[in-house]
Amino acid sequence: MKYKEALLYRRYDNRVRCFTCIRRCILREKASGFCGNYMNIGGRLYNIGYGLISAHESRPIEIKPLFHFHPGSTAYTFSGWGCNFLCIWCQNYSLSKVKPLEIVSNYIPPENMVRYALLKGDDGLCASFNEPTIHLEYLVDVFRIGRSKGLYNVMVTNASYTREALETLIEAGLDAVSVDIKGCPKSYRRFQGIANPIEILENMRYAKENGVHLETVFLIVPKANDGLDCIKW
Repeated sequence: MKYKEALLYRRYDNRVRCFTCIRRCILREKASGFCGNYMNIGGRLYNIGYGLISAHESRPIEIKPLFHFHPGSTAYTFSGWGCNFLCIWCQNYSLSKVKPLEIVSNYIPPENMVRYALLKGDDGLCASFNEPTIHLEYLVDVFRIGRSKGLYNVMVTNASYTREALETLIEAGLDAVSVDIKGCPKSYRRFQGIANPIEILENMRYAKENGVHLETVFLIVPKANDGLDCIKW
């Protein structure tokens, strides 16, 4: 298992605050964040899920779903463990509800992930299945290598990253995002514990304004986010 120091955090004596996603967890020594992928070790924040891959395979880009970005192409798709959201309707719960320290997993170096994509003849790379944001350091490494090899880089995401994380991803070579919108503010409060999802909308706007191709998905779940107030929002 390879730990990597987090890119976005601040130190407060023996505590650290993560600035990867909008939860901005504050962690004491040996505590891990909401997602289970970041831990305070010796007063520094580490991504303990770095390169621990739960799934990887070649897939058509339309399955992401991205219908207006390199249609007809394929992307080598990969995921880690855990999530920073709590969707009770999650379709990938076997990956998103498991934290890195709870399972034995294979470590795949970023250069190998890119090599797999090239060997498959894929056109790009896609972080999907669980929330990619919580693997920021790994994504940065994979995306940089992928771009240098002529591959595109995409994410399927809930867009709950901080502005700093989004800027870091764009700089690393993020080309497109498929954003899974969970509902209206009421839904985010009830199911995610997020009081105001305005940062998510602002992230979508910022990504588009900075050259990232944006498509959105809204999975309507009965009695969760199917009210007219959610749909209109």
